[in-house]
Amino acid sequence: MLAPYGFDIEVVGNGKLAIEAVKHQKPDLVFLDIHMPIMNGKDACVAIKQRIPDLPVLAITANVLKTDISEYRKLGFDECIPKPFDLADLNSVILKYIGRD
Repeated sequence: MLAPYGFDIEVVGNGKLAIEAVKHQKPDLVFLDIHMPIMNGKDACVAIKQRIPDLPVLAITANVLKTDISEYRKLGFDECIPKPFDLADLNSVILKYIGRD
């Protein structure tokens, strides 16, 4: 879904690898699934925001009750994208945080 944007994309398999990826290069935007092996998205978000507070970090999850979203915001997530999402949802957040058409 991100290919048409022409971004340099790095995909990792867990939250620990996401933190390592952010250490080596500062991305413009980070998408974290809440449920990942080894380290979940919530813990990864906290660690990433401690290192780079202004980096937009977005949660991707099917858990979107008001209490869930409130928890994600308190942890530092800038946005929550509910699963399943479509290209319009993705485009909206990319425009909001990166501003590319």
